[in-house]
Amino acid sequence: MEVEYADLEEGKRLRSLGFYSQAVTVFSQAAENRTRSLEVVFEFGETLLLQGYYNRALEILDEALCSAKDIDTFLPAVRMLRCFVAAMVTAKIKTCVTDAERIYNGICKDEASAGPNNCRVLTECYFSGIQQLALQCRAISKSEILSSIPSRLEALFKSCMSARQYQDALRLARRYLQWSNLLKPTALLHELIANSEIPSLIKAKAQAAIAESLESQGGSTERDVWNDEAAKLFEENEHAHGSLDISTRIACRSADREKIIDQNLKKYQEMDYPAGLLSALVLLLELVLRLHMFEMQTTIIADIDKLVHDTGALLLGYMTLVQAIAVFGKTLADSGKVITGASALYEELSNSECSFLRGQAAQLVSQAYLRLKDKPAALSWALKCQDSWRECTIKDRSTASTLLLAVYFNEAPSYPERGEIIQDAKRLIQEDIANNQAENAVEKINILVLGLTMNSEKYTELIQNLIEKANELSERIPTASAEDKLAALFQTRAGHLLGTSKTKGDMEGENAALEFLERAVKLHLKNQQLWQAANARQACGLCYLQMYQKHLSGTPLQKARDLDNALKQFTCAQEAFVAIDATFQIGIATYWVALTQFEAWRQGWISGKVVLDSITQAETCMDRQRSEVSVMQGLSAIESKQRFSTDKHSRDLFKFALQICIKEGDIRNSWQWVQKTKSRSLSDLLGLGMLVPQALRTSIAENPVAQSLFEEEERLLSNIAMVPELERFSLRAKLDMHRAKMRDIPALKQLIDMREGVPLGLEAIPELPQPSLSNETLKRVTVFADWIVQDDDILLFTVRDREIPTIHHLQVSASRIRAWIKEFDASSEGREDSIMEMNDADNPLRTLDPLIAPLATISTPGDLIIMCPTDMLHSLPLHALLLPNQNSITALLERNPTVYCASLTAFAQCCQRAADAVSQRMMARDVLAIYEPFHDQEDFDYGEQSDIYANALALGDQMQARNVLCGDQVTSKAFKRVISNSHLLFFHGHCDVVKDQITEQSLRLSDGDGGATPFTMKEYFNLKMDSPVFILMACNSATQQVLTGNESLGLITAMLVAGASSIIGTLWEIASETARTFAERFTHELIDASGSGMIDLAVALQRTVISLKQDYNTRLPYHWAPFVLHGSYFSRNTGLREAGTSLAGTPSGSI
Repeated sequence: MEVEYADLEEGKRLRSLGFYSQAVTVFSQAAENRTRSLEVVFEFGETLLLQGYYNRALEILDEALCSAKDIDTFLPAVRMLRCFVAAMVTAKIKTCVTDAERIYNGICKDEASAGPNNCRVLTECYFSGIQQLALQCRAISKSEILSSIPSRLEALFKSCMSARQYQDALRLARRYLQWSNLLKPTALLHELIANSEIPSLIKAKAQAAIAESLESQGGSTERDVWNDEAAKLFEENEHAHGSLDISTRIACRSADREKIIDQNLKKYQEMDYPAGLLSALVLLLELVLRLHMFEMQTTIIADIDKLVHDTGALLLGYMTLVQAIAVFGKTLADSGKVITGASALYEELSNSECSFLRGQAAQLVSQAYLRLKDKPAALSWALKCQDSWRECTIKDRSTASTLLLAVYFNEAPSYPERGEIIQDAKRLIQEDIANNQAENAVEKINILVLGLTMNSEKYTELIQNLIEKANELSERIPTASAEDKLAALFQTRAGHLLGTSKTKGDMEGENAALEFLERAVKLHLKNQQLWQAANARQACGLCYLQMYQKHLSGTPLQKARDLDNALKQFTCAQEAFVAIDATFQIGIATYWVALTQFEAWRQGWISGKVVLDSITQAETCMDRQRSEVSVMQGLSAIESKQRFSTDKHSRDLFKFALQICIKEGDIRNSWQWVQKTKSRSLSDLLGLGMLVPQALRTSIAENPVAQSLFEEEERLLSNIAMVPELERFSLRAKLDMHRAKMRDIPALKQLIDMREGVPLGLEAIPELPQPSLSNETLKRVTVFADWIVQDDDILLFTVRDREIPTIHHLQVSASRIRAWIKEFDASSEGREDSIMEMNDADNPLRTLDPLIAPLATISTPGDLIIMCPTDMLHSLPLHALLLPNQNSITALLERNPTVYCASLTAFAQCCQRAADAVSQRMMARDVLAIYEPFHDQEDFDYGEQSDIYANALALGDQMQARNVLCGDQVTSKAFKRVISNSHLLFFHGHCDVVKDQITEQSLRLSDGDGGATPFTMKEYFNLKMDSPVFILMACNSATQQVLTGNESLGLITAMLVAGASSIIGTLWEIASETARTFAERFTHELIDASGSGMIDLAVALQRTVISLKQDYNTRLPYHWAPFVLHGSYFSRNTGLREAGTSLAGTPSGSI
């Protein structure tokens, strides 16, 4: 026992000097003694805890407690230490607190006679520690035990001082310091230092603790004095890391001590002190967050993540990750990373007892969706936040209701809904006031006033009352926070004034708003809130812009002065946002700069180049946001991307740029801006996972630096794919930094641009391959046709091969086309007057012929026409319109093979996808036919069902299909299995379109029980296909919804994103017999072309449709005009060398 006691004292001495590794060795040897006491176990476990090895500490404590005896006086201390460590390792905070309280209640029964023994001190200290941890995680509410802890710590401290137990007194004083709600939390430490008998090392630790508590007080002379004295004593005592800790805290106050920080981090690693390293990294993270050094932040988060994983500090890891994700959200560009990271953390925490942290994660996701303007998703996550915080504090519950209110007012609610929300908001504000939650009450008032500003006349009295109440409540809030809320209130009042004065002739409202905004800027800058100050400065620019609009009929000098003032304010805001890398806000500020400059350009005061530079900068910010949400998956990614394109700011920028380029005769750039307006969401997602073209791979391989960066990217992507979702957050941030380096090398920049769907320039238009058809080699010209609507004008941009673009002003207006669509295309009855009539001079389709008229001169017969419609033109059969063809007038498709695309970039990506697969033959060929009744359908045509299935079997035989599935065989499971690796797939069945709900567009499949079930467009976003050619013999299968901003959505989009390279579908309902005839003839064309090389799908489609048009039974446009090709115009070879069995005709029906 004497040897063990000596080991115990030696271990304690080493630990007190910070030599944890050596102390662990001593305690480990002592613990191996069969007669070891729990005191040795406690010291062993605590040393591991202080060193930072939480997992190992828990293992040691659990092992000892398994064989511990209840009579051991150190048992309560070991159990309490175990509760504290387990909370850190398992994050089961509530369970650990409950266990700790049971242990604590047991030792408090005999409190009156208890002296300051070491075991009791240790138990009290760790009980205090776990209660503090629980408070941070909102795992407990304040109770009698909780409120009595500081007084118990103080009483024990007094007893220890009387008994000259100074080491225990130091423990108690440090724990007492953590109760920051005390009037003088450092009082016990000061009393300890004042005692002349205490050892100098204990004095140094007390001084360092006081100095650390003063860190938040910038420029504190008292803090510096304490640090200097403590560091001196640490060095005199040869403490391992005391002065190093002080040096690290000082270095992490500013960015100019990077070398010292690096040296200190290495020292922590060398001394095997992970707890010190983790503390230093957290301090460093706080520094880079303050300085908005986001790239360094990514590295630190990755280091912390690894350290937490290695040491087992799970709870600390969760807390740090929440903080890190929140900061990524502040850049306002990283919404995708925030959503994926925080939602993964939310799921991870579902198995913990950290409801507060879980609620924080949900809050971050909701706020990110708000920035993406996805109100339903934001609301869903706000409700999850509210649910998670239901058992937390009143303040947390109030914060959750504030978030919900922000979501409700993110977009103006409808009138019936608005009244209910206003009443709820007023009730919540009153609850906050009653519960002394003045800060949240003021924030709710700000949200409500801003939400009512659009209808300020109706709510003038309510708005005024709310503003007065907010002023009154601001006096109840602590100074710094009150100034923050007051500044926000000033901005709200300015917004209200700006809204109410918009229709007035004077400038009183604008000038008053400017006064409030200037006051807001000063308060924000005083509290170092650069983001908020820049936002207020931007609002000042809006005041001057509104003045300009009121002065439009005034003197040029007055208008110039207003625009100049607005431009100065917007530029100031822009520069501030750039300084803090707030990408989303940079984009908004740059938009306002560009808009102001555009107005100046219209007045002839500045050049178009200046405006275009600003527009390009704003567009670059939007590209970063668009790229960021690619980490989201499925339909949510494309919907989020589409919101960027449909946003008014985005559309304005493109309109400004196009107007400037056209007016100044810059045709090349005009065409480039047109490309940027077309279906960016689709090209973005098509780029993901694209194979690297061989020529580009060769170029990368020739550059050693490029090859190294490329290989490192592949390693990062591999790691991201393998690790759990929660661990991907820091890896994705690291990948972003790595790709920023890759962009410095031209070949790698080209690769990234391909993946991100960056719109192609003229110089980047791919040299398209020349497929073979019927063993012929066709050398032909490709003509790209892009339609665009500008106000009421329709423009057609054409590019013949890689020549300079040409702009054609079409002789038909957008309003005329919309009227035509309403009359002849919006209903079945209207279509009967067009597509159900001969395609001659009397057909209403002739109104549309001007849409393609320029193609008669820009192209020659046989040229491949790549057509990219816009807006309402997507629903029109442009290929069926007439134009001169040598000595006659024919449909465009009779003159030229045609392909439709959402954008030139998407077309090129589909061609690249097809080219990547041409080395393989179409060995996986499949036919699926499904014609089943819904369960409640009474008029089902079973004869037609029999004909369709017989036809499918014959078609399968003709094309030597791998699978021919009919009826109940075509279940959702079988459909997904087949299309996942099919190369050529014919689908014969129904396509259902729900009006105004394009995401519900679906193919009818079998439920496996004689009935039908829908397979919706949304489900394709979760599939992955092997570049198949997909032929959809189904009504309306090529129907797409085109959102504002030329964003298309429908089955075609979904299938291309899922991996299809080419899709043939129909623009309207088709007859079943026509579909079967088309399939037979199109298959013959494919087989005829299977001799060698690639297959020209565009020509195969052209020949098939011409044959239908020439057939008397299918001569009307209704029969031959609905068939359209999207995606690549060529495909890999079918592998078939001779025609199969011809198909017999069957009775007609409707699909």
